[in-house]
Order: sequence, then C-alpha cells, then structure tokens
Amino acid sequence: VILIDDLRCSEVKKKVNAIQHLDRIAMVLGPDRTNSELLPYILEMIDDEDEVLLELAKALGDFLPHIGGKANVMNVIKPLEALCVVEEGAVRDQATASINKILGCVKVKDFEDELIGVFSKLAKGDWFTSKVSATNILHSIYPNVSSNGQKQLFKLYAPLCADSVVQVRKAAAAALNNLIKCIPSAPEAELLELFQTFQKDTQDMVKMQGVESCINFAQVLSSSKVQTYVLPYLKTYAEDKSWRLRYLVAIKMIELAKALGEETTKAKLVPHFCNFLADPESEVRTAAASQLNEFASVLSKDSIVSKIIPNFKKLAEDSFTYVRVALAENLLSVCPIIGKSETNESIIPIFLQLLRDENSEVRLAVFKKLVNLNEVIGIESLSQSIIPAITELSGDKNWRTRVSVIEMLPLLAKQLGEKIFLEKLLKMMFEW
Repeated sequence: VILIDDLRCSEVKKKVNAIQHLDRIAMVLGPDRTNSELLPYILEMIDDEDEVLLELAKALGDFLPHIGGKANVMNVIKPLEALCVVEEGAVRDQATASINKILGCVKVKDFEDELIGVFSKLAKGDWFTSKVSATNILHSIYPNVSSNGQKQLFKLYAPLCADSVVQVRKAAAAALNNLIKCIPSAPEAELLELFQTFQKDTQDMVKMQGVESCINFAQVLSSSKVQTYVLPYLKTYAEDKSWRLRYLVAIKMIELAKALGEETTKAKLVPHFCNFLADPESEVRTAAASQLNEFASVLSKDSIVSKIIPNFKKLAEDSFTYVRVALAENLLSVCPIIGKSETNESIIPIFLQLLRDENSEVRLAVFKKLVNLNEVIGIESLSQSIIPAITELSGDKNWRTRVSVIEMLPLLAKQLGEKIFLEKLLKMMFEW
C-alpha cells in the first residue's frame, strides 16, 4: 500500500523507489488489476521527470510475468511506445531496449499487425525522437513476421534513410546493418541501394555506420558482388579525409579480415593496414597497432615480414607514448608466426629499443609479452638479449626507471626461470 501511495506522490525520490518495486505492486494487484488499472495509470505518467521515466522504462522490460500471460504483451508495449517519443535520449534508449527484450520472449508473429502498427506510428511521428526509436526496434520485428509484413516494414523504413534530421539517418544506417543479416528474406538490391545512398551523406556520423555494413555484406554476398559493391566503399573509408572514419576501419580490421577471407585480406586490407600504421593521426596509428596481435594471426609469414614489420621502427620512435605502448603490447605476437631467424633479425632490435624507452609504461608493456619471444628464440637467447638491457636500465640516473625495473622483476623471474634469475639478476636486486 505504501508503494502504491509513493507511486502517486509528487516527490521524485519516493516515486523512483516505488517504480523500482513495481513488480511487487503488480503482484499485490494481480494480473487483472495490473492490466486494467496499473498499466493505464503508468501511461498517464509519461510527462513525469526524466529520472522517473528512465526507471519506468527499465522496470517495464521485466514486466511480462505480471500481466497474466504473453497474450497481454501489447498492454506493456503501449506505455513503452509512449516512452519511445520523449525528449531524453537515455529514456528512449531504455524504452527500445525493453521492447526488444520483451519481443525476444514472445512469438512476434502472433502480434504481427499490432507491432507493425507500433512501428508505423513511430516511423511516421512528427518528431525525430520517435523515428529514431522506430529504427531501434526494427531488428526485433522484421525477421519474425511474414513476407508481407516484412514488405510493409521495409516500405515504412526506407523513407527514414533520407530523413532531413541527421540523427534519424544515422539510426537508419545502423538499422541497415541488422537488415543485411536478414538477406535473402530482406531485399538485397534495395539494401545495396540504401547503402550507397548513405555513403553519399555529408555527415560522418551517418557514413561511419557503413563500415559495419561492409562487414555484414561481405558475409552474405557473393564474392563478385563484394568486389563490386563493398571493396570500393571500403577503400573510400580507409582513405577518407576524416580521421574518425579511418580510425573506425582500423579498429574493425579483424572483423573485416574474417568476413573478406584470406586472399582479399592480403590483396586489399594489408595495404590499408600499413597505411594506418603510418597515418598522420596518432589515434589511427594507435588503433592499427592495437590490432596487430589478431590481424597478424590471419596473415602469412611473407606478408608480415615484407609489409607489416618495416613499419615497426618508425612506430617505436613515435612521439606519442600511447602509440609506442600499443606497439609494445603487440610487437612480440608476430614472433611465433615469422619464426626464430626473422625474429632475431627484425624484432629483437625493436624489442630492445622499446625496452630502453623513456616511458615505463612502454617498457612494462613489452615485458608482459615476453612469453611470445621465449617460445620462439628460447630461454638462452632471450636472456642474452634481455640481461644487458636490464643491467643498463638498473643503473639509469632516473629513479623512476630504476623503480620500473624492480616492478618488472616478478615477470622476468617467471619468464627466465629460477636458474638464470639467481645467476644474473639476484645480485642486481641486492645492489638496490
């Protein structure tokens, strides 16, 4: 009774607390009164404070057990639909998340007409807020309705892709990525046409959604269509004047490689990746270097040695610390792939350079990956490379450098083993 009274009061804190226990209120009222009294009352609360609405949108996502069966699901969808239109973005996002959660628990086809009606109302709304919300629930409805229902939904969705408000176009471009996964039930030709339209958009936030589109298209289209429709746009993204677009391609490099396959990755992605490693923007260089570990795993030894490794020397001298840290974290991951000879020739010099880096974070990052080096060149060769550098660093005039060496000792002991540690490094410890 107290919670019900709190739900009606004007004090935000009490109302929020009542909503957090909305399930208890519903249990007291029972399914019939919940459907006939509580949910209609909630519908009248849509003009309340954002804090209240956010909690309400969250609570309704778990409300299915309290309405007397899935047949009454639309009674819960109705207040959530109203929350999809409010101005506060966090409330709308939670409302659409709750709708998607509920639709994942019911047989959507049983409510096809009602849900298409909800989508239609949102998509045709006067405000951009409802249109954005429409795109956010499309993926929960479209794959689960009849062919005719899908045609209706697509007809309602397509105009959102050319909406005058950029937020709507961005959301529609993001929704396209889910529709691509529905091919062949989703119309391939029309999706490609919309994809091409988005790439002509003047706003980066819209075009950026296209990188994910490339990944999804590559997974469902034939090889010839990928060559015709996907790779040209991927090249445009990778060379775009906007560093944010280049950055996005760089951090999606692994997903792109897996979607495109080995041959296309070698021919098309490796040149882009090398360009990213030398990009004018430090954020792009960092993103590319951070992908090195996984990206190298899908490349051949020849590609790594001839294309990737030549970029390492310049990265090791990069003026931005976080670029060097990203390299240090990923450098040694290529060693098991290229083998002992190439590791000694190409990687060890870069490794030793990073080991002497002025920044302790760089030094620690490279030490944490010693296991990759140990597996390839062996413990004796590893100790011969490391001990002189450690000795030099232990006597550095900067006390912070000496402290970082002390911090590395547990890692060194683990990698070098007891014998070498006792013979080579224990004395250094006592001197400190």
